[in-house]
Amino acid sequence: MTLDWRANPRANLVWFAAGAAVAVLLGHLSWIGFLAGGAIAGFGQRSFRYGVFAGFLVGLFSVGVFVGLLAGHNSLGVALDTGQVLYVALAVPLVYATLGGLVRGVR
Repeated sequence: MTLDWRANPRANLVWFAAGAAVAVLLGHLSWIGFLAGGAIAGFGQRSFRYGVFAGFLVGLFSVGVFVGLLAGHNSLGVALDTGQVLYVALAVPLVYATLGGLVRGVR
């Protein structure tokens, strides 16, 4: 089976966008959504390093959406006052999406 499509930059972007959409949509239900989104984004990348980085970017995008939702509902100040709870809520998407990006290393 040939995997030449992974060298196409458009395909890389499509896989990343699909992973980001899955992470944001399923991340509202469970942390497994971040893992799945990172895995989808990482699967379509041309190398292991790019796959892990794509997973990290999916996590970063998910954190941005979360912070944007908090700001949109005027709850960002309250969330910032929670301290360690907010740190965990921001770390979970980053860690799990990056772990999902490791799927690129599976042969």
